[in-house]
Amino acid sequence: MKIAYLITRADPIGGAQIHVRDLALAAREHGHHPAVITSGRGPLIDGFREAGIPVFVLRHLTAPIRPWSDARALGEVRAALGEVRPDLVAAHSSKAGILGRLAGRSLRIPVVFTVHGWAFTPGVPGTRAAVYRRLERIVGPLASRLITVSEFDRGLALEARIAHPDRIVTVHNGMPDVAQDLRGDPRRTPPRIVMVARFEPQKDHATLIRALGGLTSQPWELDLIGEGPGMAAMRSLAANLGIVDRIRFLGPVFMGDTITVDVTVVDKKHAKRILIMDTMVRKQTGQAVLSGLSALKEMSLA
Repeated sequence: MKIAYLITRADPIGGAQIHVRDLALAAREHGHHPAVITSGRGPLIDGFREAGIPVFVLRHLTAPIRPWSDARALGEVRAALGEVRPDLVAAHSSKAGILGRLAGRSLRIPVVFTVHGWAFTPGVPGTRAAVYRRLERIVGPLASRLITVSEFDRGLALEARIAHPDRIVTVHNGMPDVAQDLRGDPRRTPPRIVMVARFEPQKDHATLIRALGGLTSQPWELDLIGEGPGMAAMRSLAANLGIVDRIRFLGPVFMGDTITVDVTVVDKKHAKRILIMDTMVRKQTGQAVLSGLSALKEMSLA
């Protein structure tokens, strides 16, 4: 089967980009013929090319809504699909999901859209969220299936009436296991907390930073791995709260050493819900790879 993987940007690298990379490589290992359509530049594109997977880098495909540029991007997507002639389009990220569904319908190619977080999710500015909610209602029925990576996102889609419930399915992202000698030690003092995410509104770094700003008397360290347009604002927030010296803004994780991190509860009095994780992030093959979660517990604290 020929599969065209469509994602808005190859940079900055986040969960959606890693997901597409893993899918494309796995599809080829199973005898399929993947191709990737995206925009931007960087190690993700280089990795696809080194692996022998065709990559089409579009000029006008951007994340912000720009009607004139978006119309040209739709033409570019159609042209790339015309060259690949796929049996299936697998679209990822909001803008690529919208254009991919429009292009797929016009070319009579089935489309599956994977939602890595709706562009109208809580935390997204109101006007932007309203525009994307309306757009998703228009193009939602054009997909053969909508895949959400959590029941929370499926619930948002149902609440917003994006598509018929039968067309929306949840498929949780799988994580490879972590070797015992690479797992973090929750007994580490001070505890180190890690967040691996793009600096975008829906990732909500601010809530974590503000919560830790109320725990200055407690021992803790925070590593923030990722990049994005919100990084400077989060640095400023941390500085204003007087905790910037306890936070490492590591940026995108590329070639280099292994990072192990331990996450534990800092103070039950200052949080209602805390995720406790033992996780390890490896820098492999020029990509930031979340290699596994050895433990994940969600606690409701009084």
